Amino acid sequence: TSQIEITVKRVSGDQDIIISSGSTLTFTKTNWNAYKTVTLYAAPDGDTLNGQAIVRLSGEGIPSKDIDVTEVDLTEGPPKLLSPANGSIFDHYPRTTTLKWEALPGVSGYRVEVQYQSGVSWYTWRDVTVTGTSYTFNFVGAQRGMWRVTAISGGGVQGPPSAWWGFRYTI
Repeated sequence: TSQIEITVKRVSGDQDIIISSGSTLTFTKTNWNAYKTVTLYAAPDGDTLNGQAIVRLSGEGIPSKDIDVTEVDLTEGPPKLLSPANGSIFDHYPRTTTLKWEALPGVSGYRVEVQYQSGVSWYTWRDVTVTGTSYTFNFVGAQRGMWRVTAISGGGVQGPPSAWWGFRYTI
């Protein structure tokens, strides 16, 4: 035949694990030896257990192949922000700001995003990864800012981000 279609589907296990892209792979005489990408997604759930599933690759006229997959279940939710409180207003210079949040079990780091407002638009000012539960910086100017934190698992998987919290410097 000139081509064969391979179907990829979860056949058993954790129903939070789904095939988000690559559920049908087409191989031809010219690309039969090229890698194809299949992307799995594990939906957030209410536990911190790593779910498992079996994904089957099958095609007409060839033996099926089952693959065991395991999700890295990061956390029970986004990090809880502690300070500065949402809506804080500061009137000191230099504009040294320390952000703090609660630690989550099973994480290797945190992504911290800080944005500033100019006119009606928001711009990314800092996007860093830290291993602790705080981040200190000198803010860019006398204007509004906002921040949020995302936990990162040991495997590099990001969990859900926290809500954005705002602050403002007056000088």
